[in-house]
Amino acid sequence: MCILTIDIGNSKTKLGCYSDNGEVKLVGSSPTMGVSAGIRAELEEVKRNYPIQGVMISSVVPRTRDIIVEALEDSSLDKIEVSSELNLGLELAYHNPRQLGPDRISTAVGAYSFYGKVQNSDVIVVDFGTAITVDLVRGDEMTGGAIVPGVSMIHHALHQHTKLLPRVEFAFTDDIIGQDSETCISLGTQAAVLGGVAFLIERYSSLLESDPLIILTGGYAGIAQEKLKNTAIVDEHLLFKGLGKIWEFNKDRQ
Repeated sequence: MCILTIDIGNSKTKLGCYSDNGEVKLVGSSPTMGVSAGIRAELEEVKRNYPIQGVMISSVVPRTRDIIVEALEDSSLDKIEVSSELNLGLELAYHNPRQLGPDRISTAVGAYSFYGKVQNSDVIVVDFGTAITVDLVRGDEMTGGAIVPGVSMIHHALHQHTKLLPRVEFAFTDDIIGQDSETCISLGTQAAVLGGVAFLIERYSSLLESDPLIILTGGYAGIAQEKLKNTAIVDEHLLFKGLGKIWEFNKDRQ
């Protein structure tokens, strides 16, 4: 049996199957703004091909969330949506937990449940999404963190708010000095993103008595690990794992 875990992000909507042993299989992915009523057929196909026990949803895009919830209305499957009011297996030491996005909650739960708790370590979790989040899980508390503009946001702002800078395709570069506009923009974006993440990791680590585990997830996690040159762990399915754990903590409420 498995749980259908749905991650509705700003850029992509992903479907994953979370198994009882903590393994995740990605079973669907599409641009979030392109999700329509046709998602019903895709969800039905997933249900035919996998032994789905229930549905766990994280969404930061209300319109797309509504489409998917409506598509699931005819299903007899139990459905749970991430919120700060659920049993999460850790405390949210945040001034107003309701302001925490379900994606940040889910990655924090995944980082704590699969890494911090297992290795008795504090965890810094970095999610390279449309916006980049850097959060600290200290013991069994998600203490908060920071939100950094992502690659596409930086590029869009540069193009929109200047007269001559072009819109470019971002690529990580080993160049130190850019000698054309495209390279200069990519180099500056890389420096802003990786420099900001490295700064926050260093600051958070200074608050702790021992070195934390650093978990990277999201689209640029792999290349970021290489560029940051640290001992970070890359877990591309961390959010799905967090969703699976939240289901386990709350399934008996249904």
